[in-house]
Amino acid sequence: MINRENLAGMSTWAGFCGIMYIILGALNAIVGVFAFIIGAIPGILMILMGIKLRAAKTQIDLLQMQPEGTDTAVSLNAIFYEMKGFLQMQGIIFILALIFMLIGLLIMMFVGIGALSFLHALS
Repeated sequence: MINRENLAGMSTWAGFCGIMYIILGALNAIVGVFAFIIGAIPGILMILMGIKLRAAKTQIDLLQMQPEGTDTAVSLNAIFYEMKGFLQMQGIIFILALIFMLIGLLIMMFVGIGALSFLHALS
């Protein structure tokens, strides 16, 4: 049995978060374009993630309109499909962030070593 209260809460939050992802993604893309064209990519990814959440919300709302006792497998699979896409994008962003942080850490380390060796050479 599906708990309709949980579905209503999930629909509300998926809708809100989806809208926020789209709005903040658009702002991020606009600001990113002025930095570099590649700077718009995170904003575009946020917009796509917002669209996935909005699609999940739509599927949840359709599931809630189904009468009690009907087969909900198709609706549930559609919800899970949209949420899987959202979570995959979020996971890819986490992995890329970790990679870029590691690269930044290595660059800072090499710059620091270079600065120290330069200062040592001056003395």
